Amino acid sequence: MSAQPWTEEKGGPRHYTSVTIEMAFRAAHRWPSRLPTWQELVEAYGMNRATAYRWIRAMKDARGIA
Repeated sequence: MSAQPWTEEKGGPRHYTSVTIEMAFRAAHRWPSRLPTWQELVEAYGMNRATAYRWIRAMKDARGIA
């Protein structure tokens, strides 16, 4: 079995989690009273369209929006 392609120093899973949490806080701060569009997320954070839709779904779930 080969070793993992990442290390904590290079930015392993913990790094991705902290970046995701930081981006979520930035999005909540930037759009406090509404949900962003997928285009706004793509422009602001450079994510792809599918990821933007997943973020919007997660924000709706967190805010209790159907």
